[in-house]
Amino acid sequence: MSEFVRIPVLDAIHANRHHWTSRIPQLPFYTLGVASYLDAEISKAHYYRSAHDSRPLLWETFGWLYEMVASALSTHFKQTVVYDPAYALPGFHIFLAHPAFIQAIAAVHWDAQHLALDWSSQTDFARPVSFTLPITLPSKGAGLNYWDYEWQPDVPADAVNLKQILSALPTHNIEYAVGEMVVHSGRLLHQIAPAHEYQPQDERITLQGHALLSQGDWKLYW
Repeated sequence: MSEFVRIPVLDAIHANRHHWTSRIPQLPFYTLGVASYLDAEISKAHYYRSAHDSRPLLWETFGWLYEMVASALSTHFKQTVVYDPAYALPGFHIFLAHPAFIQAIAAVHWDAQHLALDWSSQTDFARPVSFTLPITLPSKGAGLNYWDYEWQPDVPADAVNLKQILSALPTHNIEYAVGEMVVHSGRLLHQIAPAHEYQPQDERITLQGHALLSQGDWKLYW
């Protein structure tokens, strides 16, 4: 006899709505968890303190999910994967329905958030990893836009003409699927793709994280 178990990830995210952090006051964009690209911009102290404070709730609620993600990435890397308690656990991007999200309002960027944090001298910065695991997606789908232009660490950000790059290169798109993790280096110019259409009941919720090979292990964080 088979046993079937339903684990309501989405329900758990909504049940913790009082822990969501609003990131754009005029729009329904939130995070559940601590994001280095946002919170370390306030200060390192704020990031590390918030990472420590948010960890018990996230692990108690989503520990089984973190274990699945670590197992999948360990198989992918063929190396040990850990959640270093010094850094924030991967967390959730939460977009509720809003007509503005049909527009390309998300920032075009490279993932360079690791530069805002402190790392061991035994860290491989040449092979960063970013990952997205969709939990729920709008009815017409969602994805990631990217351009074949790789981040050059030695080139100052203010020396890069993004408008010129975007006008010269074709836009590529990866469509997400619920439960299918997308893993990439974060070094290609990319952007959260705009919604295909506005539906009042739509939600776009994804688990977000990064990884660096440090002291012999892949450390997962956000």
